Amino acid sequence: MPDPIFPNNIKPIVSKGYSFKAPDNVIYQPIAGGLPLTMLKYLKSSVEFNVVLILNSLQLQVWNDFYFAKIFSGSAPFVMVLDSGNGLENHNVTIVPNSINQTTIDGKNWTVIFTIFAESTPSQDKPFEGNLSDLYSIYGEGLIPLLNRVNVFALEDLPEVF
Repeated sequence: MPDPIFPNNIKPIVSKGYSFKAPDNVIYQPIAGGLPLTMLKYLKSSVEFNVVLILNSLQLQVWNDFYFAKIFSGSAPFVMVLDSGNGLENHNVTIVPNSINQTTIDGKNWTVIFTIFAESTPSQDKPFEGNLSDLYSIYGEGLIPLLNRVNVFALEDLPEVF
C-alpha cells in the first residue's frame, strides 16, 4: 500500500517558522597541529524540517483525522510537498515523536507546529555534480534561461534517433 498523502489543501506557512537543517553526516577527526580530517558518514541522509500550519476549525479536524487515522499518531510515513531548495516537491516524511504542538488564541484558528524527517532530498542527488556553482559564477541570474533553453534543445530540437 502506498504511503498516505498529506492533505493538499493544507499548506505549510513558509514565511514564519518554516525551515530545514542540512544533514549532519560529516565526521570530524581533530589532529594535533592542523585542520581536522573530515569525511562523509553517508552519501545521503534524512533532513529535518520545522513545519508550521495555520488552520481553521475544519482544517484542524482534517489534520487530526489524518494524523490519528491515516498515519497512526505519526508512526507511519507519508508524502508531503516541501521546498528543500529545488522548489515544491514530494518528500517521504515521518513526524519526529513528541514534536507536535497545537495552540489557539481564539478557539477558531489553530497553529500546529511539528518537526519531520524527510528522506534524502532531491538536492542531495547532485544532478549537476557540483558544477552548478561554477555555472552560476559565469552566468549569474542568466543561468535559469540558459538551462531552460538547454532543456528545450535536448527534449524538442534534437532529432529522435531511436
